[in-house]
This record gives sequence, structure tokens and C-alpha cells, in this order.
Amino acid sequence: MLLWGGGFLIVLRHHQPEVMTCEAARKRKPPPQWLWLTNCQLDLSDAAAPAAARGRRPDELFVPLRDLDQTGKVGVLLLTKNPIYLATFLQLQSFKSPSDARRWASTHADMVFPRREAKGVVRPVPKSLKLDRQPDNLAAEYLLLEEGVQPGKVRSPAAMTAGAFLAGAGVCFALRRR
Repeated sequence: MLLWGGGFLIVLRHHQPEVMTCEAARKRKPPPQWLWLTNCQLDLSDAAAPAAARGRRPDELFVPLRDLDQTGKVGVLLLTKNPIYLATFLQLQSFKSPSDARRWASTHADMVFPRREAKGVVRPVPKSLKLDRQPDNLAAEYLLLEEGVQPGKVRSPAAMTAGAFLAGAGVCFALRRR
């Protein structure tokens, strides 16, 4: 079973993602690898795009994600490629002044602050992560949740190479025993 690397082992151990709140996930050490966060609210007004996307439409967003009843700093940053969130983010960026953006957000709160669940894989926050801006309400220590990804779908090249090598060695050993 080690042939397919760490992602496959997570799927074997956890057939379903662990269900919890954003705050519970942030406080758990180490955090679960595969999460289904419930009763959450995104804050697209405080979202950030990768710095490399400056001057063009971003392919992904980093959106603060909090429990519905939570105030203060946010402990989860959601990496999403959801086209509706990208469109809302771009709409907020298109206003000439922050007061115009706030006025539009107040009349479209369901789009700017959507309530939903989030399911995905917890990723280590890369030291090289460069955003066009740092979200204002993000805690110093936070989880990065990549939305829509399952652990079995993520394979590291090193784990796949090791698995292929072990499979080949097993076949050679079986043929020699004949």
C-alpha cells in the first residue's frame, strides 16, 4: 500500500474528510490533512490574488474564511478557483474608490460575504507565497486550505517514483522465486 505515496495512505485512513469548524481546525495540532469546514463565511472584500497575477485576471484567490459567529483574526485562508468568487473579487477591484467598493459590497453582501462549507486539503504555507496584498484580518498563524482537492488526487513525484521502484522490485523478486 505504500506504492502510491502519502496521499494514498491518507485516503486509506480517512475515507471522508474530517468535519469541523474553522476555529477548531486552526487550533488542532497537527491539523487534519483533509477537511470539511462547516458554518463558514468568506470575506471576498479582504481576499488577495497571487502577486504574479498583477495586471491580469487571476486564476485563483486566497480568501479569509471564518466561522459564522467568529470575530477578530481569521485562522483559515482558502485557496479557491471558484469563478463566481473571482468575478466578485474583480468587481470589487474595479471601483475607483474604496467608498464605492464598500457601497457596492453593502448592497451585495451575499456575494461579498458568502456563507458556505469548504472542503479541501490543508497545505503548508509556502515561505515564497507572494500575494498582491496581505489580508488585513489574517492571524499570524493560519491554515491554508486548497478547495476541491482530495488527498488521493495529490501525488508527489518522489513518492510515485519510489512506488514504481518498489513495484518493479516486487515483480523481480516474485519472478526469481519461481
